[in-house]
Amino acid sequence: MSVFPKDIRIIKIEILEPNFRHKDNNHLISKVAEELKEEIRTKYKSKVDNYFHDIIVHIGDNYSHTKQSKNLLE
Repeated sequence: MSVFPKDIRIIKIEILEPNFRHKDNNHLISKVAEELKEEIRTKYKSKVDNYFHDIIVHIGDNYSHTKQSKNLLE
């Protein structure tokens, strides 16, 4: 991956009703965010050479996860 640009794009969205569920590890994940990630990945994965899960979009699973991601970018 070192040969590729290190560009990222940030889109801030607000999910008013995240509809959380517990994952197998007992952490919370938003069902709405899960569905959004899957929809975006499915739509664009055919446009990415050597696609593998999670390289097209990342959305925090819950408020804590989103805060951690935000702190990494500051």
